[in-house]
Amino acid sequence: MKNKGGEVYGSIYERRRKDRNTIAYTAEIQFQGQKIRRSGKDKDKLNEWMKGVCLILNEILNEYRATESIRVKLLKDQLYSDMMERANAIMVNAKVHDFRSKICAQANGISPKDHFQTYLIRDEETDLIKIGKSHDIHKRMAVMGKWVTLIGYCDDDIEVKLHKQFAKQRIKGEWFNLSTEDIDGIISANGFTDTRGYFLERGAAFM
Repeated sequence: MKNKGGEVYGSIYERRRKDRNTIAYTAEIQFQGQKIRRSGKDKDKLNEWMKGVCLILNEILNEYRATESIRVKLLKDQLYSDMMERANAIMVNAKVHDFRSKICAQANGISPKDHFQTYLIRDEETDLIKIGKSHDIHKRMAVMGKWVTLIGYCDDDIEVKLHKQFAKQRIKGEWFNLSTEDIDGIISANGFTDTRGYFLERGAAFM
């Protein structure tokens, strides 16, 4: 569409005839790849015709734009709603299998207790293992930051026992440099629930 400032407009071209000392005029309007032309000797009448056609085309165009704007918004809202519906299904399912989610924690016995539970938490930045205890493991994880992963826990208070057992591998406070074999041994020997890979193994199915 030929437009100026968002409006359809036309142009008038003049041509001097070689055989006569006269001038001919052609009005041209372009709209959606189509051209409308009209020729004549009276420039004023051509200009009046051109403006009239452009006025009607602009009315049609403005009506289309108004309708398009409404339909585009409705379509965008619908597409967004559909996207969020699909995404939320993934997010909800993921939370059910992620121990950082309270839903998952409670479903697996990690809820406030009146006694201490012992846990193993990995710092994903340093790869160190924290051997700790808490009345609420999920709450303890929440205050430790986002770079920690629960790798196992048991319903008994054996923190001191494990600290003594791995005293030589203590780095600082409750943080230890434990190998995979060390962790496997702790989990198997003390009745720990092993949560390593829980999210990836039981996580959300992609839709």
